Amino acid sequence: MTEKETFDLFVPADNIDGIRPHVLRWSEREPPVKVIEVEDLNRAAADIVVGKGDLIACDAKWLMENPQPGLNVIGALERREPTMVLVGNNKLEYVPKNAIIVTELPLLKRQLLRARSDLVVKNSEELAKDLGSELPEDFISCLQWLNEQIENGNIDGFITTRSNYSAASIRTRRHTLGMQRGDASRQRFVPPPWQGYTMILARPKFPIQCLLEYLDEGNYRSFQLESVLVAGIPPQHQDFIGVNISQRKVATILKEMLDKSEQQLSHELVDINGDIISGKPRIEVVLELVGVNGSSTVSIERVAPMDEATTVMIRKMLIEWEHLMDVTATENPEHPRYGPACPPFITLDEEE
Repeated sequence: MTEKETFDLFVPADNIDGIRPHVLRWSEREPPVKVIEVEDLNRAAADIVVGKGDLIACDAKWLMENPQPGLNVIGALERREPTMVLVGNNKLEYVPKNAIIVTELPLLKRQLLRARSDLVVKNSEELAKDLGSELPEDFISCLQWLNEQIENGNIDGFITTRSNYSAASIRTRRHTLGMQRGDASRQRFVPPPWQGYTMILARPKFPIQCLLEYLDEGNYRSFQLESVLVAGIPPQHQDFIGVNISQRKVATILKEMLDKSEQQLSHELVDINGDIISGKPRIEVVLELVGVNGSSTVSIERVAPMDEATTVMIRKMLIEWEHLMDVTATENPEHPRYGPACPPFITLDEEE
């Protein structure tokens, strides 16, 4: 390979999910690639398999829904913001009582109701039916249509990703629905799986070494761990789980723990003199499952050194998760010592 040799990198021609603008910004670092926009990633993948091209950049969710057995996942770019945004004139805390919020995601519906039980949460099809309107078929046009419903006073807001908000060129204000680290007074919104990852796929025998310095090793590890974690959750529950795996600085974690008075956890990061045991970044894993109407939540969290954040740790978490679900999602029968029968702590299925 000569120094001037470049490889064809296919990206989606639209701006949905922010892949194209993300890759174009990344290409300013001058990796040895030629960015080529395509209308159909599946077709591009098929072309690569038969020798017409080298690489594909895609969203992780697309990859999970469109497995490419003929290609290899070789890495990830720097992560895009994984949290969702509320598009509307007011923050969630200040929208009017019984406000109408639109989201397509079952998890976000439950998280919204957990934060504000008075909200009326619909998807776009339900809204269009209520208004007697035709829902645009094009995704970006649909977002713009929802924005028009805000302007017309038919809804108070809708949920989308930060990338899609930008792609739709919407001018209405956006409000981050974030993890709310360090602020226990606000409801947190753990994002759905696969948010913010831009994955790079390559043909067999691609010389990976020429791209390694341009890829983000930490984000690729987070993606791998998230893949194992989500695969261990029963399929019928996956629409209702929030997952976030990210690298965190020890100083930031300690500050948040001290703000929350979590002294026991902080002792695992500092010695008896209050000095940080190791300043190396940690991997934080957050998994939550939200029940019907947001009335209950089951969650599990881990913070581990980078070298301990392995698939073994994730599998141990899944074993604990299974035990946790056995306790919280099953009905408790009457017991002479523990009292009368009681319903499960968390209800997962919508009533018919």
